[in-house]
Amino acid sequence: MNNFNAKAVKDDIVKWIREFFEQNGKGCSAVVGISGGKDSSVVAALCVEALGKDRVFGVLMPNGEQVDIDASYSLVKHLGIDYCVVNIHEAIRSLKHEIKPQLGDHWSMQTSINLPARIRMATLYAVSQTIGGRVANTCNLSEDWVGYATRYGDGAGDFSPLSKLTVTEVKAIGRELGLPEELIEKVPTDGLCGHTDEDNLGFTYAVLDRYIRTGEIDDMHTKERIDTMHEKNLFKLDLMPSFEYTNHAETIVLDDKQTGYGVVSEYVKKYWEHHCTEDVIVSIEISRDGKNYECLNEVASPYNMYDVEYLNDWWEGEKYIKVTGIQSISDMKIKKL
Repeated sequence: MNNFNAKAVKDDIVKWIREFFEQNGKGCSAVVGISGGKDSSVVAALCVEALGKDRVFGVLMPNGEQVDIDASYSLVKHLGIDYCVVNIHEAIRSLKHEIKPQLGDHWSMQTSINLPARIRMATLYAVSQTIGGRVANTCNLSEDWVGYATRYGDGAGDFSPLSKLTVTEVKAIGRELGLPEELIEKVPTDGLCGHTDEDNLGFTYAVLDRYIRTGEIDDMHTKERIDTMHEKNLFKLDLMPSFEYTNHAETIVLDDKQTGYGVVSEYVKKYWEHHCTEDVIVSIEISRDGKNYECLNEVASPYNMYDVEYLNDWWEGEKYIKVTGIQSISDMKIKKL
């Protein structure tokens, strides 16, 4: 970690942010949730350098009375960015009031910890959609490594400048950006019982960062704790598991009077009834025995207004046919049957 080049990495992130917005939100603003801590401060400052202060919008989201909100005001003033303040206390209270009685009055401590983070993320997306923005994720590698982030809460966002950097590295970039030291070294707490992140984790970020970057650690009990937390929380970093769809297209069994061209052409004509009459690619599966299928992609074109003409002679008497998709060559979008 001693050879970390904060300036070079800072410059790389700024370039990356510019490229992201060029491709995914040209002219849009970066929307950043401002807590006044190192992560949101560094992300906001990086966005200002990348996009200019007029394209960075801060959102302060206290939960009732926030004793350290002055740090958030200090950051937006330091950066000169526009911002709004949305107090999420009533939203949390209302949800808790609606949910608890219907679930047998069960309300876990973890729910109380995670709900504000998810309400804040919903707030950021509401603001972002209103002003035409992109939501910045402010998580760092150290937090993500041990799952110290709320899935679909602070773990969400449209782009993530810090997710490959440890806390130690984020602080170094903060200094490179010229941020006030009190923001860089502000001690993060859980916002619930006043415990610091390191109190809740059971180890310091310095120990964790060294272990992440070098694999070195002095206390084996701490190593076991970190490894367990990392393994248990890996799912937070993965995409949502999704069912793999298999196309169970209808199998057409040809009789002696039918041809593969004629049967498939009926599907193409039906497609043309609802889309432009133009060249298409037809995805076909053909089989002689109904068990072993060959997959084909054949070009079909309109011919004499009402007929279909194929680029290739693809049918050789196969009895079993499946039409699995038709794709317009002009828009190259699969139209599932």
